[in-house]
Amino acid sequence: MAEMSACSSSSDLTPEEERLMIRDIVMAAEANTKEGDTFYLIIQRWWQYWLEYVNQDQPVITNNGSYFPEHCDSVGSSTLKRPSAIDNSDLIYDSAPEDSTVGMELH
Repeated sequence: MAEMSACSSSSDLTPEEERLMIRDIVMAAEANTKEGDTFYLIIQRWWQYWLEYVNQDQPVITNNGSYFPEHCDSVGSSTLKRPSAIDNSDLIYDSAPEDSTVGMELH
């Protein structure tokens, strides 16, 4: 599977470079998925924000087939900032019964 170099951090990448890097990692991972692999949950809200961040410079196709940058209609619009660290605390419920985590390993 593709991995990021220890010398490079994702904050050094443009949103487009980050999107392409993650796309390549996902494609390689999906091609090599097997029974017993470990998967990690990511809260939907963070994932949606990250998708907006990495796709902010992508053109939007209108119903009539014309293209325009997503933010071209707002003068002086600011670019989206990279999402902060993933916070999956919403996925864990303090009130859930203790045995509901049987078979789950929390990291």
